[in-house]
Amino acid sequence: DRLTAAVEFTRGTDPLQTDTDGDGLDDRGEGESGSDPLDPSSRNRPPAFVSPAASFAPAGGAYRSTARAVDPDGDAVNYLLVRGPNGLSVDATSGGTAWDVPAGATGTHVVALEALDGRGGRAFTTWKLTVGEFGVDLSVGAVDSRALAADPQALTATGTTTVAVHNQGNAAFQGSFEVTLFVDTNRSGAIEPQSDPVAGRVGFTGAIAAMGEAEIQVPTAYAGDFLDSPLWAFVDSGRAVAELDESNNIASSGSSSQFSGSIADMQPVVEWLWKGPSAGGTPIVHNGPAVANLTDDDGDGRIDERDVPDLVFLADAGGGNGYLQAVSGDSGRELWVWPANRSNAIQVNAGQAPAIGDLDGDGVPEMMVWTGRTIVCVNADGSEKWRTQVSNVAGEGRSAGFGHFVLADLDGDGKSEILTGADVFDAEGHHQWEAPFPTYGGSSFGLGTYLPLAVDLDLDGTLEVVLGLSAQDHTGKQLWAWIYGQDGSNNAKLWRDGKVVRTLPQTIPEVLADGRVTTIQADGDPEPEILYLYPHVGFNATFPQLHFSVWILDPDGEILRGPITVQMAQPERQNSSGLFAGLPTVADLDGDGLDDFIITVGGIGSDQVRPRQVGLNGLYAFDREGKPLWTVEHSDGGARNYGLGPVVVDLDGDGSVELVTRTGKQIVILEGRTGRTLWSLMAPGFNVYGAPAVADIDNDG
Repeated sequence: DRLTAAVEFTRGTDPLQTDTDGDGLDDRGEGESGSDPLDPSSRNRPPAFVSPAASFAPAGGAYRSTARAVDPDGDAVNYLLVRGPNGLSVDATSGGTAWDVPAGATGTHVVALEALDGRGGRAFTTWKLTVGEFGVDLSVGAVDSRALAADPQALTATGTTTVAVHNQGNAAFQGSFEVTLFVDTNRSGAIEPQSDPVAGRVGFTGAIAAMGEAEIQVPTAYAGDFLDSPLWAFVDSGRAVAELDESNNIASSGSSSQFSGSIADMQPVVEWLWKGPSAGGTPIVHNGPAVANLTDDDGDGRIDERDVPDLVFLADAGGGNGYLQAVSGDSGRELWVWPANRSNAIQVNAGQAPAIGDLDGDGVPEMMVWTGRTIVCVNADGSEKWRTQVSNVAGEGRSAGFGHFVLADLDGDGKSEILTGADVFDAEGHHQWEAPFPTYGGSSFGLGTYLPLAVDLDLDGTLEVVLGLSAQDHTGKQLWAWIYGQDGSNNAKLWRDGKVVRTLPQTIPEVLADGRVTTIQADGDPEPEILYLYPHVGFNATFPQLHFSVWILDPDGEILRGPITVQMAQPERQNSSGLFAGLPTVADLDGDGLDDFIITVGGIGSDQVRPRQVGLNGLYAFDREGKPLWTVEHSDGGARNYGLGPVVVDLDGDGSVELVTRTGKQIVILEGRTGRTLWSLMAPGFNVYGAPAVADIDNDG
């Protein structure tokens, strides 16, 4: 029934039975629906939402919609608004929501409703409500030129082209517009009458419903640069229609072209290789790069997604001293290096990586790096923006210098805060607060590799910071904390409001202490849950365990589920440094719309001893209930594996996710649903600490 033994003991239920009172509802479900798991006469089933609410509201108009829930026991259902924009209300008996939307209030809001049956049963529904202008938005869908007759000698084509015109607006279109076909001779993506020949033009008069489509036949005749060269369509080329968005009116016959093939048949090609400066030997790159747009490549005066992405990484010049390097994604061409002369060496921590984000909200990214105990902020052009010397005094930055950076706007003022270790700095580098000792372990335990987590736990619009196994609000006030062994015992205690509210006996590795955390949606309510992992176990004479433990916590720190055991096979031979688990990865692996999670475990081996020690790299997938989905384990001789989490991406565009990961000597692509290996490449030289990066770095689509 997914209840821990401690909870079963507290409630008096039978831990060996899923349904202690035999009324057809498991003990956990009875606790969640308000009935007594020891009394079959109290059986109650919670309501369930059966109809969704509308997800669009017109700016300056009226929003009216209903999310309806039914109760299987026939109980009357009342509705409560949990979250929504200011002014939105819900009718307590019907579930109807109403909002007179202010003019200009465009954007996206999260709305959450709770349905209550009056007997303890409840259900939640959450949706994103987009507020936009009300109007027509014409765009080009497919440009189908397959019916054209082509002359391969003259490179001409004649016939009829079918252009699909979409109305992506929320208002129906009624009227006339023109569709123009042209050949984009200078590859600008726009029609230029002086240089781009018109291939066809036709008028359209009629209606296109909101979110509807019309297929328009355009008589066509043109000469191209090559056989089957792309043909471009421009809808409303005469600018006769007032639209919500005029930027999506042009597309080409190549826009819908897709490659369909097997990942297993991929043949990797090195597009470019960065080797560093010509003098001084090849530097070491410890982490996978960060990808961002740093330069205005198309000359439109903006740095945005239309520009070629760039790569930023730390390069180690030797002895742990290094520099921040930026290169262009399409060629590997060096853009800049900081420091400019590769001196004043940054003390590169192999477990760290630079962070990129728009700190001050001006639309241009900055980068954060450590040099010694100094935070340095670097501009997109490689110049230094500011630096802050960090104190080594408790409460003033003691933990800083060990951990990765996380950038997040905690208080919603449009500027990012900088999270590192247990400390928070503002966008100008001023120290704001430090989480209380010892909730993040100790002077260095965990801080080199653990990431703080910024998340809205209570859905109030501001972010909380979860660190190790404690939560602070955006001002640094501690909300709750699990503390292990504080009084010399093997107990973990949950503190809230200065008091111990829960005590659990602990044995390694079933430990509620400092560890790795991420968010997961593990139940039906709208608030996020916390997925926690104690990340290190040994397997020597003192700690012979070969498993990890995962816990899922409610936003208030109470245990929702766990411990969930991650069991691994006995390695052929390992050294005594133990096994390390990376940050858990959360994704919908099987396409059922629910979160799953992956625990990645690594162990360090060596080719320098006899018998050889084998490094372990394992991925262990579970659904959100803690049920194992699949296991994949790799053993590489001499591997230095650090439990790197996989990159989750839909590589082949089939709607299902793939996982890109690496072992000590291989790059591997796995099928997310089954863990089956789709493709692998031996790469013994890719001995990096960070996960691989997957991105369209040359902007070719």
